[in-house]
Amino acid sequence: MQRTFLVLGLLLLAACDDPAPVGVDLVDAQSGEPFVLDVTSTSPTVAEIAETTGNATRILFGSVTDPDFGPLEAAGYLDFVSPGVFSTAFETEQLSDVALLLATDYVYGDSLADISVAVRQIQDAWPGSGTTADTTLRVGSLITESTQNKRTVTLEIPMPADWVARWDTTFRSTTFDDAFHGLEVTSASGSAIMGAAVLNSALRAVAGGDTTFFPAGRSLTRLLHSEGLPDSSQPLVFQDGRKRAVEFNFEVETGRFVLNRGIVRVTADTSLSLSVPAGFNRPSVEQLELDWISLDGTRTPIAASFRTGNRFDFESVQLGDSLGVLVTGGSGLDRLEVRVPDGANTLSVIRLPLIDARPRALLTVTPIQ
Repeated sequence: MQRTFLVLGLLLLAACDDPAPVGVDLVDAQSGEPFVLDVTSTSPTVAEIAETTGNATRILFGSVTDPDFGPLEAAGYLDFVSPGVFSTAFETEQLSDVALLLATDYVYGDSLADISVAVRQIQDAWPGSGTTADTTLRVGSLITESTQNKRTVTLEIPMPADWVARWDTTFRSTTFDDAFHGLEVTSASGSAIMGAAVLNSALRAVAGGDTTFFPAGRSLTRLLHSEGLPDSSQPLVFQDGRKRAVEFNFEVETGRFVLNRGIVRVTADTSLSLSVPAGFNRPSVEQLELDWISLDGTRTPIAASFRTGNRFDFESVQLGDSLGVLVTGGSGLDRLEVRVPDGANTLSVIRLPLIDARPRALLTVTPIQ
């Protein structure tokens, strides 16, 4: 009889329905009928992961001091794409107006007070996909600063007349995509960090009475924060953007069973989003991703889960296949990691109760006769 370890790197918490298939009872392993192995993990440990924010679906911008986690700061970067086809009036007349439109969809911090949004020019071409949150882009001096109401669905930031005149011919030419490298969006107001949906944000330009939209394309968020997250024998705190994952093991007998169904379950404590001052918004993590890390270090996403109450459930064909190989004594999997998906790009938090509710593997198996 062999034994093996399922090394599961998880970043937060998961849940699920009864893992036994319909009509299958939990019976003794000696009967030859399917039954459920409920395996509790060893003590989880924290691992550091890369925080990729390039080409996420959201940018973050602003600054805030969290009463529990200290100062946090985010700079959002957006590049824009020319529509390629213009009206005759737009091509032949000078620009009269340009505004940055940010479709807000996230607030961390004071959700009521106004926010002062600062805009600067990005100086050089930059990559989007795969770029990490510690990347610094070279920007110019302040273009404009605008006070905005956080409850506005779309922030509208007018660009000054001298800036509009400087970029007039570029906006109306075929060289826009190569000559214009985008804008940095920040805030020094200190009241909140906001998020803007990339696909719904744009530059709105007016010339000759015609309005043309230059949609946002490439995106990046740079994150700065203190190192003040609680980290002790108490329930471990996770915050998206902190480069944290959790690794742990499951010890499972191999060679005796065939796997019918496999679920990874982790308990979630959302109390951190409730224990905040009045008017302070600290969202809970709502989705987690499960990645398969092979022996050569290759990372493959194999499952995702949205939070249901106080749990996340991970189950997919890919996860079932990998757990099935391990239960039958196969190899090739180094560990699994659960993390907040890179594309989410939030600062949302959640607590993992490592002592009282360790992660579990619920394995519906049939004994090999």
